[in-house]
Amino acid sequence: MLNFEKDIQQKIKVGKSPIQKSRKSSNKLTTIMKITNPIRIIFTFVIVALTGCATKCDDFNNEIIDWMPYKKTDRIIIGKNNKTDTLIVNYSEIHHTDKIGFGVKCECENSYIIHLSSDSLIINVLFYNANAVERSEILINNEWMNYSERLDRLQINGKEYTDLIIYKNVNETPASRFEKIIISKSIGIISIVGINELWGIKDDTKRDIDVSKIKLKTIDC
Repeated sequence: MLNFEKDIQQKIKVGKSPIQKSRKSSNKLTTIMKITNPIRIIFTFVIVALTGCATKCDDFNNEIIDWMPYKKTDRIIIGKNNKTDTLIVNYSEIHHTDKIGFGVKCECENSYIIHLSSDSLIINVLFYNANAVERSEILINNEWMNYSERLDRLQINGKEYTDLIIYKNVNETPASRFEKIIISKSIGIISIVGINELWGIKDDTKRDIDVSKIKLKTIDC
């Protein structure tokens, strides 16, 4: 056998050519890709599945705003006998949750909150669920008024109002100042009835509020 033939055989036995090594590396890479690709697919599927499991909350019902159609800085003039007082809207906010992530422990929020004050009155109005007006209450000077009833019409001081809700003091005591608050749709507060006082709205013009003017607070879950 010629010397160069022996050299070739020895090289074949001793080691592999660069091309053979490259093929081996390529085979390893292919094997790794075969393993990792299914893992990536499974991981992506799990993420999509979990995202799809998120709970979609109800859309905010803008109609709830009609019951208290106030935006920040609005002024509501009320009077009793020959005395007047001006309620100023300090804030008017929508609190809304769009969706709840998978496994997150929280609830959908769809509330509407208004805070008004004057020289003698502090009023907080809370609509806890925009889709259920009966789930609401009013706090006036630390006295709670709960949703009592809804009326089609009612006469107050000789004037007829329609579509009303009456909130009554559920913990009335001899020391209580207020008995009930009456609101009318598209107007807001029209009467505050006290034990020895009766406040009435001076301007009962119906209000048309642009919802975009009311602050939206998104509650993340």
